[in-house]
Amino acid sequence: MTLDDRIERDLKDLYNNGSINGEISSARTLQGVINDKLSTKGMPTHYTGNRNASTVFVTLNPGSYAYDKNKKGKTIYGSDNPIALENEIKKLQIDTSSESKFIESYKDGKTNFGELTLGGNSAKNAPDRFDVKQAVFFKEWNGSGIFPKGFPVDNSTAAKEVLMNKLQLELIPYCSGKFESKKDKMGLYPFLETLFEEIFRKKRTYIVFSSAIFEKLFDNSVEMNKIGASLLGKNTIIPLKPFKKQDGSDSTYSFRCVKIKIRFRNNEYKAMIAPSFFCQGVAGDLLCQYGEFCYKEYIK
Repeated sequence: MTLDDRIERDLKDLYNNGSINGEISSARTLQGVINDKLSTKGMPTHYTGNRNASTVFVTLNPGSYAYDKNKKGKTIYGSDNPIALENEIKKLQIDTSSESKFIESYKDGKTNFGELTLGGNSAKNAPDRFDVKQAVFFKEWNGSGIFPKGFPVDNSTAAKEVLMNKLQLELIPYCSGKFESKKDKMGLYPFLETLFEEIFRKKRTYIVFSSAIFEKLFDNSVEMNKIGASLLGKNTIIPLKPFKKQDGSDSTYSFRCVKIKIRFRNNEYKAMIAPSFFCQGVAGDLLCQYGEFCYKEYIK
């Protein structure tokens, strides 16, 4: 299934003949594959940014609460709360007047997400830490197309450029507070096929998968073959020299990257898995060093 097909099916479910309170059937089916509850009635995030970008970054799923939670005596609205859905529709400037406009304006909103969410200087438009983290990771990636005028000096501009000038894809486009797949991961492979369809439909310069879960998915040759894919090569690299903290001391974190070659639809593609990206506490200078390490290994 192509990305456009998946978007159309999910948004038709959600639109529900104009009531915009439908349940996304694909998300409901996955409730038995993911340990945490998935959003079935909230706005999905299939992608963010430029679908023709030279750099692709693939994450697991939108990391926000699917259902309302109580935290420190305060109610945090989950994605499935009608208020949260209404706010998302306003933020993305989605037209709800017809099903076709709902789908097309969703795509436009996801393409221009950086401009829509970081267009002003108010605290409300402060950059998300995850977006800043991506910007820092890609700071030294020459030819990525992300920072056409060099790396910005402020976080807001850096976050906007990383959102607008690369393609970010989600393995599972439905919100959940955490991502823990059960032992049986077969339900994830149709979504992996959609990723491959989108990523490999055109030439890319850099393709980075951000989690070790992708290693496990790619290693299952039986399920990969079912979606017309196979892993041709895999090389795990661990740096010999330790990364340095800002105070000059050695980091205690273990870093690695995995260079891979994938065959899909009879074509071969080079990519990388960067499983250390999500290590807790790895940010700022450490993350920049890790990103540079991954870049140098990628181009070898």
